[in-house]
Order: sequence, then structure tokens, then C-alpha cells
Amino acid sequence: MKHALLLLVFTGVAFANPVTVHFTSVGGQTYNGMDTYPYFGAVDGHKVIMMCVTADQRITFGESWQADESPINSLPMNSIWRQEAFLTWMAFTHPAQANVINAAAWYLTDPSSVVPTPQISTWAAQSQLLYGNAWAPLSVVIPTSNQQGWTAGEPQTMVVMANSPEPSSLLLLGTGLLGTMALLRPKILKSGQNPAS
Repeated sequence: MKHALLLLVFTGVAFANPVTVHFTSVGGQTYNGMDTYPYFGAVDGHKVIMMCVTADQRITFGESWQADESPINSLPMNSIWRQEAFLTWMAFTHPAQANVINAAAWYLTDPSSVVPTPQISTWAAQSQLLYGNAWAPLSVVIPTSNQQGWTAGEPQTMVVMANSPEPSSLLLLGTGLLGTMALLRPKILKSGQNPAS
């Protein structure tokens, strides 16, 4: 019993690191008038690409805030941030659809923030099926409490990745995606969903 309790404690702990996040610019895509992936900035001075995963807060160009950064791999398997990390990676690998993918991320954190189109629903469903992959180069930065953002409330929560993910991380991520797709393919085909659309 003692060992089971220790295992539960260690598997559920996210290793958060206090950081300063700085927002500099966006990539030019929008969804219903709101800027979407990619956001550009820095975490503790290191350039990053970010995706905003909360639509109910606002930030302005040049704004900085304090946050807790947690690598996606340190979070519990059922964490919504793993789903958001999947969507961030999909926005990175499918830039032409990044605005819709970002809207799906907003939909996951607050279903009332976006009207779910068929595309948004498909991306959200895929994130719920494929969230367990090892998202090595990604982390989530969650604003620390009691900060004032552009509007009343907190700055946005972001999923971030290094501006140029290292090749070994990309290789690890790619093999994880392929393995997961191979395992889930029979289940997806049986359910009638097409993962490629």
C-alpha cells in the first residue's frame, strides 16, 4: 500500500518551473477575428513558438508575465494539456489549418468560446484519442495567480516549443506519433473516423 501511494504521488506530480514569458508577435492567421497560432515570444529569454489555448484572456504585444512552466511529459496522462500539446504539434505540422486547430484548442478549454464546426470537432476528437504521445519538445506555461492581463483576469495559458525543435526531439515525437497511429488505426477505422481529414 505504501509503495502504491508513493507511485500515485510521483506519477501525478507536474514539475513546474517559475518563468517569465514575453509575447512579441503573431504569425498573421486569425479565427473569427482572434489571432491564432503561431504566437512568437520568449520564455526566460529563449525564443519560442507558442499556441494560446485559452480564449477568455487577452495579451498585448510586448507584454510579459510570470508563469509556471511544466514539460508536457511531466503531466498526468489524462491532463487536458496533453491534448492541447497534440493540437499545438498539429498546428506546427499543418500550418494551413493552424487557425482551425487553434480554435479546437480553445474549444477544449472552454466549449462556449467557439462554435464547433465539423473541422473543429474532428481536431478536438483526434486530440482526445492521441493525447498520450511523448511530446518531448513541448511544455505548458500557466500564468501564476493574481496577475492583471490586458483585460480583467490573467494572461493567456500557452503551449510552447523551442523556436527550432532539436532533431532528436522531432525524431522521438515522430516515432511516438507513428506508433500511436499504428496502435489506434484499427480502433479509428472501426469507429468510422478518418484521422487524415
